[in-house]
Amino acid sequence: MVIVLEQKNFFKEFLSQLVGKKVSNEVEQLIELVFERKKMLEKIRENIKIERVEKMDIQKIKNLLIFGVDSGSNGINLEGFYLSFMTAFSFPTSSSAEPLMTGNIKRIFGEEDPSRRVRVCREMLMFSLAEKTIRDFSPDYIFIDGPLVLNDWLIPTISDSKSYELEFKGCIDSLNSLLKVAKMNGTKVIGIVKRIYSRTVVDTMSKQLTDSLLLNPIMSIGDATLSNQIRDRAILKKYRVTKRFYSFFLKSGTRTSVIRVEFPEWCIESEKEIKSIVYALSDIKTGVPIPILEADSLTKVSNTYLNMIYMRYFTKFLERIKKERFGEQELDIVLPKYGEVIF
Repeated sequence: MVIVLEQKNFFKEFLSQLVGKKVSNEVEQLIELVFERKKMLEKIRENIKIERVEKMDIQKIKNLLIFGVDSGSNGINLEGFYLSFMTAFSFPTSSSAEPLMTGNIKRIFGEEDPSRRVRVCREMLMFSLAEKTIRDFSPDYIFIDGPLVLNDWLIPTISDSKSYELEFKGCIDSLNSLLKVAKMNGTKVIGIVKRIYSRTVVDTMSKQLTDSLLLNPIMSIGDATLSNQIRDRAILKKYRVTKRFYSFFLKSGTRTSVIRVEFPEWCIESEKEIKSIVYALSDIKTGVPIPILEADSLTKVSNTYLNMIYMRYFTKFLERIKKERFGEQELDIVLPKYGEVIF
């Protein structure tokens, strides 16, 4: 017991020294980054054109039908596979239309990190629901939670499984179908990116600072950048309806970060209206359009709900095991892996 206590005390002291030293080094590097940003701000102010945005009158917005569409997921690592539960929700701004929802349960086998497969499956679910929303209600606008130009890291590589390749293709096909229906219907599809990791505006200036870190200090609430075409993205080769998309940054809330707004080429003539509507519908604190916030809150799969679904899944599997007269050792396929917590 004494040896164990001495080991624990030694470890605590070791961690304390390690953290203290590492934190000091990290802070010094961050200070250097702050100096770098300050030096760059003047150059950014000269190169980036910013305009003021007027909020669209609320009465005009009431005459428009706008949907916010989002998807969510949660899952658990079991001995046999990763079990993922996915939902998608389409939320209207008008009581004249009904909300739509869908969901799916996905088993993912043989992958240490299933996050990319979950991502493409979840996006496919969201794009399909957005397309159904257009077919059912012919809205003026569809706000998608996330980018319209997907990340290049989702493109399959030679190390990816055949299953992932098929699911990625399904995701791209679903997005292309959404864009086709939206263009034919005259619906403006808008991507709202809340978390910005891009370096598109300042890619030649810094390798460490994101667009948001460099735009935040020079933009006030109600400011927006001019739209620029999204270029040099490998994934655009997969797009069929159009390969031309545009984006702008908007400071629409009191929080520190800007949001990025993306739209396809057939909406470029409505750029001013898009900025006005997005700003008018944005939550004052987060800067995120309220239809997106509403859809986001409804798609979250909580741990409590995950536990409820898993217990039902386990119970049904147990019933079948007993019916087939298998031994209980067969249950290991649906038991949580070490470290997984069932709430």
